[in-house]
Amino acid sequence: MRHVALTVCLAISVLMPHAAQAQSALQGNPGKGQAMFFGQAGSGYCMLCHGTQAEGGYGPDLAGGRGLSLEQFAHAVRKPWGVMPRFPGIDDQGMADLYAFLKSLPASSTEPPAWNVAAAPDGAPRGQALMIQFGCGQCHGPEMSHPRRDIGEKMASVDYAAFARMVYEHAPPQMGLFNPERLPEPILREIWGFMKEMGFRAFLWASVTASPEGDGAVYSVTLDNKGITGKGLTAGDITVSLLVPKGFTVVGGTGEGYQGIQRDVEYVKNPGQLAPFRGMNRNPTVTRVKGDVVSWTVAEVKAGDTQTMTVTLSGTGTPDFTGSTITWTKPDIKRLATVTHTDDRLAARGDILYAPGPEFTVPPQPEPVR
Repeated sequence: MRHVALTVCLAISVLMPHAAQAQSALQGNPGKGQAMFFGQAGSGYCMLCHGTQAEGGYGPDLAGGRGLSLEQFAHAVRKPWGVMPRFPGIDDQGMADLYAFLKSLPASSTEPPAWNVAAAPDGAPRGQALMIQFGCGQCHGPEMSHPRRDIGEKMASVDYAAFARMVYEHAPPQMGLFNPERLPEPILREIWGFMKEMGFRAFLWASVTASPEGDGAVYSVTLDNKGITGKGLTAGDITVSLLVPKGFTVVGGTGEGYQGIQRDVEYVKNPGQLAPFRGMNRNPTVTRVKGDVVSWTVAEVKAGDTQTMTVTLSGTGTPDFTGSTITWTKPDIKRLATVTHTDDRLAARGDILYAPGPEFTVPPQPEPVR
């Protein structure tokens, strides 16, 4: 037995240095590492916690590598010692690429900037405050907009136990897996309670596509409930408001609940600037103006279903639909009265999609005049 134990120890002592040397010998590609750092290659969205130049924020600064070897860096990513989730899916080459990118950046010489999403102010719901404090808000915003929508995708099969398994065991690669010793189960229950009280969202998406026809063009607006059939939430009491672009006139429209043109409707001119990821303890400024819209009212779109309506426009150039919205009041979600740290991409009551945006795509915008 003593001989066997000695042989095993010798084997380990011989193999470990070789494993470390093999990892150190990997040549990292900074360009690929940058793509990974920004979540473009199946890894985590590192920049949301560590800063766009790895200068720090919610997480520590990583620019210059912090004096870590590649092996130490890989250990920190796969077995973090703080609240950071672990990323077991990043292979050795991916680690080398990430490390090479961080080593290529000049080390930060300033104080770390503010958090990507600031801590909730005094008086905020406890679940919201904990959610931001434990890092969830840095990716998901101050009101957990996307997780609440993703749960709505398969609502019938999701309860707290399923949510906890996802966070601790089966999260998407970009999110990583949280350690229950760092994000304890009682804290996770508080976060779940906050999301549940706010209300889960229907997984509704939309798109506008164009088909030239005669002197005008027919634009199709498609509502797509990406929820799982029979499980996801139904979006109901829907209003579609498609902005009439400057220089265009409406020839006609089709589809359920076509209402024609509504004049002088207030809309948000800068939806692309509403993301709450500002690193400031305040909300971005919302610019509201008035314009004409073509509107429809739709009773509902169930999970797994789509619905299409059309409008024919006459005009020249590329139409700009920025500021168009799709709103719905069912399911009945609401912003809690105590939520003062808000996500302006969401409605105070009901739900909303702004165009253009990840959930509401429109034709390419016109090229700038040179």
